Amino acid sequence: NNRIRRIHEGVISTVLGSGVAESSGDGAPASAFPVNRPKGLVWDADGNLYISSTDTIRQLPANNGVVDGTGSVYTIYESAKHTCLTGITLIDGETLQVADQCVGDLVELHRGIVP
Repeated sequence: NNRIRRIHEGVISTVLGSGVAESSGDGAPASAFPVNRPKGLVWDADGNLYISSTDTIRQLPANNGVVDGTGSVYTIYESAKHTCLTGITLIDGETLQVADQCVGDLVELHRGIVP
């Protein structure tokens, strides 16, 4: 449904996604910005959330270790070539790897792009 949800103490809330299948815009609150078919999620040691969706990788920085949808969302990678981004992982604590299932590529990004 083009959303990322959080369940905390029995309450379901939207962390990212307005329900519209797009991957555009940065800002706050993250819950108001669209996400296009999210496929992969990974958290870093600080609680920041990284999401792969279609042709975009986005970051939701944690606020005191929590991502709840009220903070900002940042697009850290967008590509016309890579349009089937799926699984995402964080290796060595600093490098994001994302698979593109259509072209068989592995996209590699170093963290620290967004403060």
